[in-house]
Amino acid sequence: MEPDGEERSPIGPKVVHLDLELFSKVEATSPPEDPDEQEYKAHVAFWESILGFHPRHWTWTTDQVSECYRSLIEEDVLRNAAKYRKEDDDYCKRIQELNKTSSPFLFTTVDILPHSPSPRCFHTWHRQFRMTNTNPTSVGSMRFTQTGGAYEYTSSQLLQFFSMRFAGDFSHGQRMSIYGFMAVRDEVDQLRNYIFNRPREHAQEITADSPDLLLTPPTRGISAPHDVVVEYSLKVKGNGCDDTKDDEEFIDGCFMFREDSGCWAVEATVEVNVKRAMPGCSLSMVAASTCGYEEEITLCDRSAPMEEPKDGSSGSSSSVTAVAHAVVAVEVGYYLKLRFEIGTDDARKSSHELLFTAQRHGSNKGTVVGRMFKVEAKVTWSTMGLPFLPIFDSNKRGLLGDPDGPCLMW
Repeated sequence: MEPDGEERSPIGPKVVHLDLELFSKVEATSPPEDPDEQEYKAHVAFWESILGFHPRHWTWTTDQVSECYRSLIEEDVLRNAAKYRKEDDDYCKRIQELNKTSSPFLFTTVDILPHSPSPRCFHTWHRQFRMTNTNPTSVGSMRFTQTGGAYEYTSSQLLQFFSMRFAGDFSHGQRMSIYGFMAVRDEVDQLRNYIFNRPREHAQEITADSPDLLLTPPTRGISAPHDVVVEYSLKVKGNGCDDTKDDEEFIDGCFMFREDSGCWAVEATVEVNVKRAMPGCSLSMVAASTCGYEEEITLCDRSAPMEEPKDGSSGSSSSVTAVAHAVVAVEVGYYLKLRFEIGTDDARKSSHELLFTAQRHGSNKGTVVGRMFKVEAKVTWSTMGLPFLPIFDSNKRGLLGDPDGPCLMW
């Protein structure tokens, strides 16, 4: 009680009570220990006994190594390191040569990494990204679609792959059938988030006139505030042969991607259903594009024909899913454009569009209706769960989007 009769709170630091919602979600996505973790620790202990300290602290010299162990290090560690450096140097020279050609594209370099470095405990990234664990990511999209709770969730730096193009020579002939996988490992759970995954029996054919591989939308957004690793193993299917022994390695390895100026974006999970289509009419393609980028992202490149009703009525009212789950990264406040290509049996095509404005949570629906078809699209918005804490972060762009508003590329 104060002299004036009023009660006042004591002056001092304020205690902020944090809700358990955020921490429970983070704990739920914490990666379990990999099966080979004990083997890795034994491997580290072996090299630590030779070096006298943890391998990650080694400066790649043998000055402080006992004489009896120097030959082992030179054979098993330094020789492999020199091999990996040469591969990276050869790759950088190749990129420089490509940029000197008349190609309309300007190629940039990434850090080429060995798929299975040896000894791997000297390559800390290999354990950090759990490279020996080949499971697909266990974390899906649409995790933070609702408002409320203790936190405002902000947009975060996401990585979007638009296309993958073969820029070399078609030394195997005028066409190649490619199969295998390409996946991205990020900070969320460090497991494979596939952007290309085809078995041998469904290999994709590429030619000099059509050198792009058709990418698969990722399972969830690719978080990229820090490094991500892109892993790949692609093969060329042998001509006229069902035996894999005649297949050739196309590319195999991985690279580390660093993007300091990544866009602050949210997940857009797209679903597309064909609600009605007359016989002979089908949805042949669904593509997405985001404001500021001219290139389209293919979400569906196959037709989704409607079966004729068994009651003899014209058209069909049953629903066929053309796109069940396709994730695209979109900057907050910017546009997501979905383009639908409708084809008919007589080779006629028409193009139709829907526009959605990106937001941090919630969902939007849109419908394209024609005389012979009806297509519905649903876009569900979600962040990656990055909380906005004003006491630490004064940048409100992640909450409000770009202050200049959506760009006007369309």
